[in-house]
Amino acid sequence: MKSLPTSYTAARKWGIILLLALASLGAALLSMSFGSTQVPFSEILTALMGGETQAYNIVVYARLPRTLAALLCGSALAVGGVIIQGVLGNPLAGPNIIGVNAGAGLGAVLCAALIPTSMTAVPVAAFLGALGACMLVYTLARRTGASRITLVLAGDGPLLEPTKAQVQELGLEDCVKFIGFRKDIKNLYKGSDLYVNSSQHEALSFLIIEAMAAGLPVIATDMGGNSDIVNDEAGCGMLVEYDNPDSMAVAMKCFLEDPAFAARCRENARRTIEDKFEIHKMARATYGVYEKALHD
Repeated sequence: MKSLPTSYTAARKWGIILLLALASLGAALLSMSFGSTQVPFSEILTALMGGETQAYNIVVYARLPRTLAALLCGSALAVGGVIIQGVLGNPLAGPNIIGVNAGAGLGAVLCAALIPTSMTAVPVAAFLGALGACMLVYTLARRTGASRITLVLAGDGPLLEPTKAQVQELGLEDCVKFIGFRKDIKNLYKGSDLYVNSSQHEALSFLIIEAMAAGLPVIATDMGGNSDIVNDEAGCGMLVEYDNPDSMAVAMKCFLEDPAFAARCRENARRTIEDKFEIHKMARATYGVYEKALHD
């Protein structure tokens, strides 16, 4: 699908931002009219421009700080929400449930306690508190990002016990699960988001094909016939260098941090199976090869 020109999309984005900012400012000014003492909008504008009115103290020292606090903290929460959703990979994650609101409240309370005569500093303190809490959550999420995933290792073999020891040494018992030899592989596919094949030797991997048929994107080592299945044409996953943990980690990080990329690979995996590995198509193609060989 052809995408819109960058200049158009950028102009539209900034236009929407400007409209929202103006709407927020207008609503903030209008909100200062209401309260136990109603203040005409004309007197609010006069007070904000430094003119003397009967409502000057109410507007400048009471309602303006609260309005600024709401605007600044709301901005911090919006930015914090975007950052946190990006880090956690969860579009439903909200800053109000993970401490950013608490940071704003703490900043405002501390400011009011330490500088009781300067109410105009309260919104700035609330904003800084929200921003500090946002950065703290962001830092903690980055450091503990591995805990967001669970690596399920199925199978057995001579490397099982050394691998378990390594997991224990690294303190990863909570996010690495060893489930041993299993016959219900299809159930594992249904409960997974990504299939990783780290084999040293492969011909035409039925496990990769089965995982793709279940709609899983694939990370596989560039060994044997894996590149015949996972490649740029198929667009169903990524190939990594064998015995290169950094290469594997970068590939896994790509899927974790880019849900849109993972979704595209998931759809392409199903399409590739239907186009190239559907059993009747494979049977006809194989028959065609033998028929051609007999006639030649």
